Amino acid sequence: MKWYHSLYIGKNAKKDKEKLIREIDDNAGPVNVYLLTLPVNPKNQLEIISALFLKIRYREQSCPMIVGIAIGRREAEEVLLEIVEDVMEKTGKPDLRSYFGERS
Repeated sequence: MKWYHSLYIGKNAKKDKEKLIREIDDNAGPVNVYLLTLPVNPKNQLEIISALFLKIRYREQSCPMIVGIAIGRREAEEVLLEIVEDVMEKTGKPDLRSYFGERS
């Protein structure tokens, strides 16, 4: 797996960060864990996927870089908002694709 060096982590995911990353790297696919990844679809800025998809979809291909991790869909959306706000503060524009593309 390709993990962003300054991974965005939801508040509930923080306490188990290392365990979650290890499980994902070992293809365990933890339940109710969501990943924010660089997009496969060229129309998207980022994508939110269930870690369970790694077992069936992305392992066969290369998984896009993971830039965030969260427990639960709502927390994933909160992490996404945090990412947008952070990128806006740093660059003045909401172009997440370019921002992370330059840092991968």
